[in-house]
Amino acid sequence: MKILTKQIEKNLRANAIVEAETGETQTIELKLFDPYGRFTFYASSLDADGNLFGFAVSPLGPDCDEWGYANLEELTSLVKFGRPRIERDRHFDPVDPQEIRDGDRP
Repeated sequence: MKILTKQIEKNLRANAIVEAETGETQTIELKLFDPYGRFTFYASSLDADGNLFGFAVSPLGPDCDEWGYANLEELTSLVKFGRPRIERDRHFDPVDPQEIRDGDRP
């Protein structure tokens, strides 16, 4: 499965422009997860260097969850058992970042 559809990529790149101008996190457009573990990453934007900005849910517990960057190329290069380690949640609908901050995560 493709990690980014053309529409998701377009939305993420548009959000990156607004976030750079306003400093405010835009709509969370993408949910990535590790089907073999507990890693989840909610992305709001994608910059020109291929870095996603969003919220990482740590496998170490809620005290280690944080906002930050993850490189899309690095995430998509991870493999386990000959299959991609990171997948896109195809059933995820964009949400307001406040829902992610408040812990009300889809």
